[in-house]
Amino acid sequence: GSPQLNQTRAILSQVMDHIYVYAPHLKPKYNTQDGCYVFPNGSKIFLFGAKDTSELDKCRGQEADILVLDEYAHFKYRPEYILKEVLMPMLLTTHGQLIISSTPSKDLTHPYFVAIREAKIKKEFFTHTIEDSVRCGDITEAEQKQIIEDCGGVDSESYQREWLCRV
Repeated sequence: GSPQLNQTRAILSQVMDHIYVYAPHLKPKYNTQDGCYVFPNGSKIFLFGAKDTSELDKCRGQEADILVLDEYAHFKYRPEYILKEVLMPMLLTTHGQLIISSTPSKDLTHPYFVAIREAKIKKEFFTHTIEDSVRCGDITEAEQKQIIEDCGGVDSESYQREWLCRV
């Protein structure tokens, strides 16, 4: 899930294209009727948005082995309620995992920062920055330099927050 359903679809579609470029026969098909990706083995990935109650209610009552909240720091509609009352119950019977991924919010009062603090205490926090992407070869140094320039410099708020996950 992400802040809006159409954003979730766009993000996951791009990720799927990247992952399955060398094994297209394993790539799941999107089922528009059920709003999910279906893998050849029958496994499913359900998508949801968190824009409002109508989007959220579509995922209520389901079980999940893994929940991924992408861009959680940018959820605007009751993020703490979404996390604790709508999504967490989906993991109870499966003992599933919750993954929260996001660049930091500009709003320092966003519940994202509480989730980050709790993850650090539990030693469940992980950061992957543009510097890590350069080290592993996902981005070249030339691309990084261009991004720095486009953001207004290495010390710009844009570069620090979006690319180094700092506030």
